[in-house]
Amino acid sequence: MIEVLKQMTEALEDITRLLQGITGGTFSKLDAAIQAGRQAIREHAMYEVQRLGQEIEQEPVAWRLESGQAVWFERTDPEANSALPNDVTAIPLYTTPPAAQPAQEPVAFAGVEMWIGNTRIKKLMTQTELHYAIDPWAIVKFHSDSCIDALKEKNND
Repeated sequence: MIEVLKQMTEALEDITRLLQGITGGTFSKLDAAIQAGRQAIREHAMYEVQRLGQEIEQEPVAWRLESGQAVWFERTDPEANSALPNDVTAIPLYTTPPAAQPAQEPVAFAGVEMWIGNTRIKKLMTQTELHYAIDPWAIVKFHSDSCIDALKEKNND
């Protein structure tokens, strides 16, 4: 498509030069069409540069390593280091953040539900909340304790 636009722009330039050679006049509509064609070609080129830049996969510049309560950073790929314990989680870090993803509502991943008589308390946890937790079971315990506290409050009312 862009090749067709380039050919049309070149043809308009050739016609304009030919007509100017014959008549010596100016042709504002042809000049405007040539300028519009050149602008469209420039915009397409800029779009291609951006598109290609986004397709290049970035390499991590460092890694955030987590093991239990410990957190540290390394500049070398942790997979190449066989001395690391198996429980180490490695998170790659980049110089520029990934492209923004559209915002979405958190989806419940796990929940705690407790009943006393007709009183029901339910606490939901998102997948993100559990995934990034150092101790996911501590979050489950926290939400369980929250349910118990809420049930106690309702029974005291």
